[in-house]
Amino acid sequence: MPTQPTADPARPPGVPGYVTGRLLGFGASGEVWAATTETTGASVALKVLRCADGGADAEAAVRESALLRRVDHPHVLRLIDVVEVGRQTVLVLERAGGGSLAALVGTRGPLDPGEVVTMLTPIASALADLHGRGLVHGDVSPGNVLFADDGRPLLGDLGVAALLGLPGDVHATPGYGDPASAVGVPSPAGDVYSLAALGWFALTGQPPPPVERRAPLATLVPGTPHALSALVEASLDRVPGRRPSAAAFAVASFDAVPAVPVRLVPTDPTAAAAEVVTHRLRAAVTPAPAPRERPRRRWWRHPLLAVGAVALVLAGGATAALVATGDAGSSPPPVAEAAPPDAVADPASAVAPLSELRARAYATGDSAPLTAANAEGSPALAADLSLLADLGARDLVLEGLSFDVSQVAVIDSHDDQARVRVTVVTGAHRQVRTSDGSVVADVPASDPVTSVLRLAVVDGAWRVAEVLPPTP
Repeated sequence: MPTQPTADPARPPGVPGYVTGRLLGFGASGEVWAATTETTGASVALKVLRCADGGADAEAAVRESALLRRVDHPHVLRLIDVVEVGRQTVLVLERAGGGSLAALVGTRGPLDPGEVVTMLTPIASALADLHGRGLVHGDVSPGNVLFADDGRPLLGDLGVAALLGLPGDVHATPGYGDPASAVGVPSPAGDVYSLAALGWFALTGQPPPPVERRAPLATLVPGTPHALSALVEASLDRVPGRRPSAAAFAVASFDAVPAVPVRLVPTDPTAAAAEVVTHRLRAAVTPAPAPRERPRRRWWRHPLLAVGAVALVLAGGATAALVATGDAGSSPPPVAEAAPPDAVADPASAVAPLSELRARAYATGDSAPLTAANAEGSPALAADLSLLADLGARDLVLEGLSFDVSQVAVIDSHDDQARVRVTVVTGAHRQVRTSDGSVVADVPASDPVTSVLRLAVVDGAWRVAEVLPPTP
């Protein structure tokens, strides 16, 4: 990483169509300058890529601009334009006037748990979007998480992103890279590790130490809600296959603690007053509720059930609410009474039968109902089977599991796809050892949790394909 810019800060570059201001920062790939558009005066950032002599830097520039053109997510730093100036490539990017997470924590100290959720959930959602496009980021770190002028957290620096499964020139920031990843081979699980390290940093002010020297978060930061600390620690698991997916992390994070606005403070002493985004601006930005008021949730106490990808996820590790019907404490109905509904029916009518199938699977340890409830090859099925395997490895079933589904509403439905919003209350149940029938834990009922299900038609019936965070 360069210790000083190659460009002269007193001589901003001339870029047609833009009025260039001061130097904002620099890195291995070039310098970033503040700018405004000549036509509208809108604030942007100009990333002047250090690639005039071709070679690897030129390839990185082409890759970054190509990747940014493929990605359209509200929490990924947006590419506005690409301008060629002589032999240099300039990326015109959304301006992140709130500075970086690294600068924010360095200036005001660790964030509160509710602020951490406000930051982590959208970044996890952005990573899930990248992973769904066959991309991995490879350097999720405090310096690459920025805050927009409206307070949105943004994931930046896709210049190091790589196609899934292909070696990439990825050098993760020390302290945030996955220790289980082979050098130069990024992975979605590695991004999740880095995401959890980001949460650890936001809560403690330091990256997580190696696992053998890592104290529990609850010890380091007393008062951290169990659901949040369990999610972060599970996502830092040394075994990549035991970590949740980014989609699961997003919803588990959202569900762990009521989100509160991040209190931004000035982090750049060289910034002009007009550029500074303070906590007063951010206070006007509210995190997306579900759907009117974010309910407090008493999270399940068992560590296995408190983390994102395995929190009895409804469809692919994306929510902490498993949809089903029945009174609290009652046993799930037999599988034969809960076949997936015919696809011609209203997709909302599929929610209860599908959740009955899934509840039956967790009560019996049988995977067959899961393959009947979820689309083959879907994130939903993968997450459900992963959780069932984890329960089996711990010799557990969930006796008396029940769910109260309400406020089921179709958001949209097109041919063989639909999105359905649903609110679920998980009834009290027991964790029981299958070997001897002993009760391991009594799990209390939850508060209502709202999520969005993506359903797909498979063999003439609605199946769960994915669970998404609640839409505003």
